[in-house]
Amino acid sequence: MTEDDIGERTKQDWFVKVIATLQFLHLALSLIVRTSQGVAFSQLETISVGFTVCGAIIYLLYFYKPQGLQAYFVTGAQLVDPRRIGGNRQKLLFKRKYDGFWDVLRNKRKADEETDSLSKTVVERIPNDNIPISQNQWAHPGIFLLALTSALFEALHAIAWNFEFPTLVEKILWHIATIASAASPVAGLLLIPVAQLTISSGDAHAFLGNCLRLVRESSWHLHDKEAAQRVYKRLEAAYLQRDTNNDNAQVYYKDIFFADGATAAVPYLIIELLNAMGDSAKTGDPDKAPWLNSIPNEFKSDFCNLVRIMKGKESKTLNVNAKTNVFPVKKWLPEWINNLVLYLTSALYVLARVSILAVGFSSLRRMPASVYENTPWTVYIPSVGSG
Repeated sequence: MTEDDIGERTKQDWFVKVIATLQFLHLALSLIVRTSQGVAFSQLETISVGFTVCGAIIYLLYFYKPQGLQAYFVTGAQLVDPRRIGGNRQKLLFKRKYDGFWDVLRNKRKADEETDSLSKTVVERIPNDNIPISQNQWAHPGIFLLALTSALFEALHAIAWNFEFPTLVEKILWHIATIASAASPVAGLLLIPVAQLTISSGDAHAFLGNCLRLVRESSWHLHDKEAAQRVYKRLEAAYLQRDTNNDNAQVYYKDIFFADGATAAVPYLIIELLNAMGDSAKTGDPDKAPWLNSIPNEFKSDFCNLVRIMKGKESKTLNVNAKTNVFPVKKWLPEWINNLVLYLTSALYVLARVSILAVGFSSLRRMPASVYENTPWTVYIPSVGSG
């Protein structure tokens, strides 16, 4: 499917675009003329300016994209046997090249495009909130753009800062809502890169040594002992490196445990054995897994976190630091605090937006007389609904 094929089938609704453009120009020019002549306009018109500017930007961003393309093409995508995933229909299997909006906010990646088939995703359709994957470990570049555009959009409501309001309470509410709606998304979004800072949570060499012992002891319980042996050799090679700045000492744990498909079961078996140790302590059976009793409890928690990181369930900064010469590490700011701030700022933003709309409509009951005056020569510009 070539770009020319898509272009030939694209159906742009130019009539709607022209009408929308004329409406935008009429509103913008009308407000400019009224401001220059000292004629008042309503708070609701100020709100309309913000929506109009957003609409114009969206039009520009979507201008080059194909629209109304009602045609199908047969692709060479890999299909998944429905018996493997449940259901009756075959589904597509491909390497994910995008993240969802919520994954971007948490700086997590749904799947790594560089991993093997374990990271391929079964989908029926690509969601609407797909965002191209970024290699930036601190935050997606779109976060900073979203913070800037959100602040600028809400700052447009400051145009009505000194307008006449029916009551002083409504004027104060407009001021507070304008500030809150502009500041809350910036505060919530800019906390994301700050929350990615990490600190050490233990000795990296000692953690690597405990990993060696776990793999050695658990290999006796594995059906695929050759896979465990390969993992053990990779861990031992890194452990014997005295110079931590050596490339052989800076190995990603994912490259050790997931270097081939057969090793994918190894870390999960180890977690099961660690859980068995915890169960034996509760049941009073210390001989259930005696070799695990000497391993520190902190290691169990760190190793469980490592497995989550290797499976792509933690932030990108932790993925970058999941190396034999660095890990264990943890975020200096707990993830629940980051999520709490996102929820609170989102709730504050919604409340502020609703307040702005409410004051905008309530102000219509008592407007300055000049709001109803017609401005000259803008009446000659055609628009839908203009008198």
